[in-house]
Amino acid sequence: MATSDNGGNRDAPQRLTMAAFWRDFSDEVFSLDRGLPWSFWQLLVRPGHFIRLYIEQRDPRATRPVRYYLVGFVAAALLFEATSPLAEMEGLLRSGPGGKGGGAALWLVLQHAELLILLTFVPGIACGLRLAYGVHRPTFAEMWVFAVFAVAQLLIVWAATSALTAIYPRLDVWLGIPLLVLTPVYLVVACLGYFPQPGAGRAFRAVWASMLGFSLSYAIGAAIAAGALQIGKQWPGVFGS
Repeated sequence: MATSDNGGNRDAPQRLTMAAFWRDFSDEVFSLDRGLPWSFWQLLVRPGHFIRLYIEQRDPRATRPVRYYLVGFVAAALLFEATSPLAEMEGLLRSGPGGKGGGAALWLVLQHAELLILLTFVPGIACGLRLAYGVHRPTFAEMWVFAVFAVAQLLIVWAATSALTAIYPRLDVWLGIPLLVLTPVYLVVACLGYFPQPGAGRAFRAVWASMLGFSLSYAIGAAIAAGALQIGKQWPGVFGS
């Protein structure tokens, strides 16, 4: 059997070098035909088609959902760290009906908004889609991947537009309202592309799936907030109050 200089089979994978690492990294991050740029563009212009392409064919050009969500997670974390949109609420929460303990616990939850989004919107949207499109018999895993891609894309878009408005404050007037309607409209568009259901009820079912998904997400968020308040009231010392 022929062997290579490093004592292994010639068919065995070569040892990783910095040149190979940077080649793979640039292919993933900077290539317009695959990886992050391609996935971002596809999720922007035809999200439903892209998600179906990944779920049904595991298209190698697509960034995997967990990896893509990590990009959105980091973007959202940097956004919340830079802008601190909830900073003014800390004093109000601590003096609220939950007392100092409940307010401190709820504030701890809100401080990690990017994690809260993962724990609320991803399962909520996945459940809503599975219920609304039961006739198509989607699996929960498929709808989970759908929700991960959609939520990650929205996080990246929110972070990018927030950065633009921070640099150019005048853009806030033009981007504020579109951002408010972006989330439900984006999910409706993604549903229309993913579920090619014929007939006049196609748009209605997509709207219903969006409404159901967000309703379940807010319900999960309310349950987490109520649980945090109760835990904080019972054990206020845990949260340094």
